[in-house]
Amino acid sequence: MSVNYHALNDFRCGNERVMDELLTANVATLAAVGAIRLQRVAQDGMRVRADAEAASFRRQGRLEEHLVQASELVQTLKVQAESDPGEANRRALAAKRRAA
Repeated sequence: MSVNYHALNDFRCGNERVMDELLTANVATLAAVGAIRLQRVAQDGMRVRADAEAASFRRQGRLEEHLVQASELVQTLKVQAESDPGEANRRALAAKRRAA
């Protein structure tokens, strides 16, 4: 089976709960290691080497706090996207205009 946009989209739509949990876990982990702050999250496409030495691991309680915060952020973003689906496109267009 070839992997294309439609196959990925069908999988994503059919597994929304799993995808939300995966996104939440990733955001929580990034916040726990200090790679991001949960006030604002952005993706720039830059690839970086992971730093997974022993000192980078955190305690369970702190990770759970970040997991709760990330879960709330994911739900907030979903509600925003559902209430105004064109907002992201408008923001991107405004950013391109500012950059120009």
